Amino acid sequence: NLLRLLAAQASEAIKAARRYEQLQSEARDTGILRQEVDQLAQLLGATRALTSSIELQPLLESFESLLQEIIPHHSRGLTLFDPPLQRGPVNPAVLEAVQSSGKPLLLEDAAATKLGPLQPGEGSLLAVPMETEAGLIGVIVLGHLSKRAFTRQHQDTLLVLGIQSALAVHNARLHEQVREALVRLKESEAQLVQSSKMAAV
Repeated sequence: NLLRLLAAQASEAIKAARRYEQLQSEARDTGILRQEVDQLAQLLGATRALTSSIELQPLLESFESLLQEIIPHHSRGLTLFDPPLQRGPVNPAVLEAVQSSGKPLLLEDAAATKLGPLQPGEGSLLAVPMETEAGLIGVIVLGHLSKRAFTRQHQDTLLVLGIQSALAVHNARLHEQVREALVRLKESEAQLVQSSKMAAV
């Protein structure tokens, strides 16, 4: 009888321990899920912010501010091609690597690679292409003082932001081209009107 009682209590203790482990696992999963939902909400907010401006400089300033909120980093370089524009530090070897591969670059120990960090003394580097359907329009590079500061999740997040920012930059540049064309058209129209007046005299 005593052995049966002990066996029954041991069985219940094992069941309770397994249930406790399961609850802990579910709590961890819920926490991870909550973090992912929060990150998706941040990305959605970032996308809205990027599409709210059609002026290039305010757009870039807004984008840089969003980057600091979403992915902690110590330095940031943004390079746009054709027409060229550089904001922040640049590492030519990293630009060339991302430009030639068209793929993200994650260096957990940047100083130990031939590419090197974005800024002297930094440990990690994360770079992604900015692409539209027309092709590569730029590269975003983030640097962090600590080694292994960036994760694959940071890389995926920055890649999404890179695509969204590329589209926003492309649209801002198109808007600028249309505005410049409209100014030239109005100037030509004014010259034609003036020429017509002169011819009529």
